[in-house]
Amino acid sequence: MKHMLLEARNLSKSYGGRGLRDTGNSIRAVDDVSIGLQSGTAHGMVGESGAGKSTLVRLLLALERPDRGTVRFDGIDITSVPAVRLRPLRRRFQAVFQDPYTSLNPHLKVGTIVAEPLAAHAIARGTERQELVRRLLEAVGLPAAAATRRPGAFSGGERQRIAIARALATSPDLVVLDEPLSALDLPAQVRLIELLLRLRSERSLTLLVVAHDLAVVRSLCDTVSVMYAGRMVEEGPVGQVLVSPLHPFTAQLLAAEPMADPYASLPRPASGPPDGSWPPGACRLFPRCPLASDICLREPDLLETVPGRRVACWHPGQKDRATDPDR
Repeated sequence: MKHMLLEARNLSKSYGGRGLRDTGNSIRAVDDVSIGLQSGTAHGMVGESGAGKSTLVRLLLALERPDRGTVRFDGIDITSVPAVRLRPLRRRFQAVFQDPYTSLNPHLKVGTIVAEPLAAHAIARGTERQELVRRLLEAVGLPAAAATRRPGAFSGGERQRIAIARALATSPDLVVLDEPLSALDLPAQVRLIELLLRLRSERSLTLLVVAHDLAVVRSLCDTVSVMYAGRMVEEGPVGQVLVSPLHPFTAQLLAAEPMADPYASLPRPASGPPDGSWPPGACRLFPRCPLASDICLREPDLLETVPGRRVACWHPGQKDRATDPDR
């Protein structure tokens, strides 16, 4: 039976410095973000570079603490739990990061790399641990002999399989994949997507997939969140959000896809300030939005406008009048 496995409420995180999203002397990378993942589902998160996706992932994995807000994993608040209680929980959520060329220690043999979580959590020993490593490599389509070689002997796609094997070592409930395919060529991406779909089914995994490639999210995910300038602007089922977007930024993402329909009447980005800033208190897309009006000088909340879908926009689902042939 499905239940809420991961639930974040009102997360905010700022860093020192001046620049985009400046709040005094800090940059707010994540601003009042809430997100929930039901067990056994796959949720995608998309947005531009710099939108705050990777910062949000680090907060969800308790690798950083938020300035405000909470993250609950299976009902336990992992933002405030002492380290001694957090450690056993960590075996239940694991991550696969973007670049398989830097996420694996090039000096260690693959068997040692895959066994790292087993050693960290005191899972099995000796020949039993070696057998677990063999089965993990086999599960991701690599031969047992791979354990004796170093990462440099493998292609990018194979290295990412090693990273996936390492993430699966503790039999986690949740695997977070942060741009897991972006460093790979198309054939390797296709093979990894097939692998992840199989592993999700076989192991009843819950997945959080962060990607800039919408095709990856379509292939792997049930639901999707769209992030812009530190906030969530749209959420809902993949088959609805990435087909009939309600937020103009989501529409802009779709219009920017290489295979997008050139005749589709989707909102065009308006020109805005080069630093991406917006008027204080306004919708963050205001300088770039072709639908912007006076009401957009107030930032909208993320609200359910149709059943199962939430959007932060004063003009949800409206088209750019300049490109709409039906106007």
